[in-house]
Amino acid sequence: MTRFERLRKEALEACQWRGHTMRLSRHTVLGRRVRGTWYCTVCDASMAVDTHPDPNGIDIIGDAVAVECQECPPDEDSLEDPEWKG
Repeated sequence: MTRFERLRKEALEACQWRGHTMRLSRHTVLGRRVRGTWYCTVCDASMAVDTHPDPNGIDIIGDAVAVECQECPPDEDSLEDPEWKG
């Protein structure tokens, strides 16, 4: 498995866990550097993967990795705190 495939799989799993339906937007190869950009078809949040980011950059970035899909209703179980029964 290449570095790009591993990063892509990891990022798409995180997006799917947050309820996003991702679609490839752009894929660029510049020598050893491979970049891919995806977006959510429901809420338009984006996610990008870069195999060789700049010194101050990161290899996985985007709203789709960090926040839940805005069009998905919250899961009933996620609203309850299992530690507190009031």
